[in-house]
Amino acid sequence: MTSRIFRGWWVLLGIFLSYTALVGIQVYTLPLFYPVLIRDYGWSSEEVTRAATIFFLTGALITPFISSLYDRYSVRKFMVAGALLTIIGLGCYSVMQSVTHMVIIYLGLALAQVCSGQVPTMVVVTRWFKRKRGIAVGITLLATSVGGAVFPLVVREVMADGSWRDAVQVLMMLSGVM
Repeated sequence: MTSRIFRGWWVLLGIFLSYTALVGIQVYTLPLFYPVLIRDYGWSSEEVTRAATIFFLTGALITPFISSLYDRYSVRKFMVAGALLTIIGLGCYSVMQSVTHMVIIYLGLALAQVCSGQVPTMVVVTRWFKRKRGIAVGITLLATSVGGAVFPLVVREVMADGSWRDAVQVLMMLSGVM
């Protein structure tokens, strides 16, 4: 007699990988580039961190509006759109030339975070798991710590052998895979 694995665990694996990449890259790893941007472009620390401030404020402002759509439309489509926006944003980040470019990129990344971040992730997990929901949510939220631990190490290794732009492109590829 063979026992089948509950499909929700496979969904959780996919959620875990995508959430690891999303948060690990956008929240924990992109700030590691700030000193290099300050050095290479001569931007002030205020100019560089302005984009992050706009990222968090934009996410906070648009989350209630976009989240209300998860009950009416496919969360999967939002999450795919968020993943694509992240990949595109990272591609643009690797070639940006001005603070204005950086702010526009962070606006796109904020939208990506709202479309495929914590709220839609929790919607999916809680829809799939009635039993063992606490374990599933715990595993999902563990992804933020894993992403925060892994991606900065990847960036450090790539930047040791290449440029910050190479490191961003590696992040873009990893984000696409995950």
